[in-house]
Amino acid sequence: MTSLAQPISGIVNLAGAFAAYENRYGSFLWNKVGYSLVPFSSGAMEHATNIAYPRIAALGNLTYQDIMAHEFSHHWWGDLATCDKQEDMWINEGMAVFSEYIFEEWVNGITAYKNQVRANHDDMVHYVHIREGGYRAISGIPGSLTYGDHVYLKGSDVAHTMRGYLGDSLFFLGLKYVLANHQFTDINSAKFRDFMTTATGVNMTDFFSGWVFNGGWPHFSVDSFTSFPNGGNYDVTIYIKQKLDGAPSFFNNVPLEITFKDASWNEVAKTINVSGQNTTATVTIPFNPAFVGVDLNEKISDAITSDTKKIKTTGTSFGTTANGRMQISVLAITPGDSAFVLVEHNWAAPDSFKTPNPDYKLSPYHYWKVSGLFPALFDATGTITYDGRTTGTSGGNYYLDHQLITATNQEDSIVLMYRKDAADEWNWFPYYTKTMGNLTDKTGTIKIDSLLPGEYTIAFAYLLNNAVAENENETSVLVYPNPFSTSATLEINFPLIKGAKGDAVFVMYDVYGREMMRLPITCYRLPITRGNLASGFYFYKLQSNDEMIGSGKIIIE
Repeated sequence: MTSLAQPISGIVNLAGAFAAYENRYGSFLWNKVGYSLVPFSSGAMEHATNIAYPRIAALGNLTYQDIMAHEFSHHWWGDLATCDKQEDMWINEGMAVFSEYIFEEWVNGITAYKNQVRANHDDMVHYVHIREGGYRAISGIPGSLTYGDHVYLKGSDVAHTMRGYLGDSLFFLGLKYVLANHQFTDINSAKFRDFMTTATGVNMTDFFSGWVFNGGWPHFSVDSFTSFPNGGNYDVTIYIKQKLDGAPSFFNNVPLEITFKDASWNEVAKTINVSGQNTTATVTIPFNPAFVGVDLNEKISDAITSDTKKIKTTGTSFGTTANGRMQISVLAITPGDSAFVLVEHNWAAPDSFKTPNPDYKLSPYHYWKVSGLFPALFDATGTITYDGRTTGTSGGNYYLDHQLITATNQEDSIVLMYRKDAADEWNWFPYYTKTMGNLTDKTGTIKIDSLLPGEYTIAFAYLLNNAVAENENETSVLVYPNPFSTSATLEINFPLIKGAKGDAVFVMYDVYGREMMRLPITCYRLPITRGNLASGFYFYKLQSNDEMIGSGKIIIE
């Protein structure tokens, strides 16, 4: 028997949960709150006013307080209003998991809320369809999965998206209205939709059709944008592309928050309504944008997981290679200047080659995008993981590339592909180092030695099959001094083109992929002069008859 003198530390924040739920959902309509401690460690049961609660969770520390908050929230979702059939169990359990996030926000702040939402979404978009046999709608779930992850965890993700879809004021007004009109009775998803529509004045048909009655995820990206002066303002036209990850059809009437930044980091956000595969919208903002980003505040759960960072110093690292993300490490940055970096892991297939290329098979499942605002000198590495294993169903990087890396498509032929934007063509990116375990373990890392803004994906290179390296045919390139301030020398040895050196060119680019210099290679020792180039970080490549024969980077001091 538990001593009454023993502190019940696991539920010390019950008052916070009480305040949060009354504020968000309406008054507590029961005559008491009760927790009965039981010698059971595999869950709890939300009996109204007398929750059966594991002793280990109550008498430990705050590790399990989300269980306390979850079970208590059932006094609104499950006990006050309950689903009318098991196929709509998300209304009980998905809303209860979402209530854990609301509790965290109330007690520990909005960052705690976002961290929980983000961790759950990472897991959902990566694994839930693998664990439960497909991309499932949260409504109409089969009986075998009544208490599964689509119900609890994706249900909570959908609730978070509904919050972002409506905004806080309308969302919580709608939830109070739903509960007030279903006290001590049942509800289903269609009724939930209709009562939210009535309360908010927002037609929720498209939202429920996309996120509740169908499975999978939408994916939204800025394909391009244009900007034209309009008095003291600018009219910016943005072209949004929607892709799908396991969803049967495109989502409609999705309010997407678009963030605009100029070169001085001034910022403004506008919300546009997106429908179908392609959306074009024009907004007026008070500056000429240098950066446009979609849903930076992660209000809408789509097939993207992302990281952002404001960087001032070298040595800064952020992100992780877990769940397919990219880890960034900064090697050099203009002293006293800053960079804003957005790295997105896209859980959708990259765009195809503009001109079909039989030499490569692009990843059918994911790609990365690096964007932001960069100073003249910004040198960084990015590390990603490829993983074709199909063993694990949670954690790690399993199932990232199982459709690309197979018994016949071995990882020694996996290459990194790059394009600077949607108007560009995919090309083999030369500045990376691949670390493999062996040819059959299907997993390894790719370190991008010179990170450029743009999109990256991996591909299987058929041209590497049976390829044999011959040292005598290798091209060597040397730039010295490097860094340089006024001039440098490019020394080249490329026996593969022998006497055809006159057909070769040297091309130098800035960090945005803009061509800054092009010189014909007329000799094996080529002088390079700075001219009007600003101090900063540049890339170069050598081409002969449209074939790249060498590449590297140059720093101008």
